[in-house]
Amino acid sequence: SLTPHKNEIIKRVLKYALFDKMYAEPHHDKENLIIIPLKKVYFSQHAKRKNVAPLQYLLLVENLKGEIRRSDIVLFYPTDKTLTALPKNSFHYFFSGGSLSVDGRFTLVTLGDVKQYEMDFKNWEKKEFRMWQGRKQNQKISSSCSDWYLVTTIYHEDGTISQHETFLGATCTGCAPNEVCDTIDTVPDGKSSGLKK
Repeated sequence: SLTPHKNEIIKRVLKYALFDKMYAEPHHDKENLIIIPLKKVYFSQHAKRKNVAPLQYLLLVENLKGEIRRSDIVLFYPTDKTLTALPKNSFHYFFSGGSLSVDGRFTLVTLGDVKQYEMDFKNWEKKEFRMWQGRKQNQKISSSCSDWYLVTTIYHEDGTISQHETFLGATCTGCAPNEVCDTIDTVPDGKSSGLKK
């Protein structure tokens, strides 16, 4: 039932997963985060190719029954280019308190290769958070279409927070504009225009 692009991403993640370096960290509600480092191979459209490859991880959330209830890809761009891995408990700190002990950019991407959000850190503190949001259009004709926004939150040194939105465009898929997408693009007349790639 998976789409071709998502299937390809999952195959590449499994191919480049370093299972022998897998480890776990505590998550909220007694769940576990299972972290599997990935080789430095470009497989996501969101991995920037300038300067240095990001640290890449397959992130699994394990519930109390021992079942995997969620899985994502994490791309981390350290400010310190010599860093070869995130310190232990980095994922716990990020998801429980929104902090990291190393400076850099933390990006979360779905297994369908859709960027969800990214956050910049400096000196254990969050500096800027960016989230891609699709909002359903209020039109009877194109109810499956969404307007896409980049919502940016800036954390200032004086403790204040500011937020602004940037309109990115509209799509009738589950992906933001200008991304590789495996969902069916629906045109206003309701007919399918085929697979978006």
